[in-house]
Amino acid sequence: MEKWRKFANGEKEQPGQIDNKVLANKIDSQRKKNNYKLTDNDLTLREPQDFYLLSKEFWGMFRDRYGCDLTV
Repeated sequence: MEKWRKFANGEKEQPGQIDNKVLANKIDSQRKKNNYKLTDNDLTLREPQDFYLLSKEFWGMFRDRYGCDLTV
């Protein structure tokens, strides 16, 4: 999101493909550490430090425009 904001404000070049690997790895690490007993509500993720909540429509616009690698 930060890259996109800078691009939208004319400060940086167009952002590349969406990369959620850092977030996915953090979730996986926390679940492994707790023997997979965590639910999504138990994760120590914070908005906006770790993620941004987007509407389905806004996420679709980003995904369609920039692409997204969903592999971890």
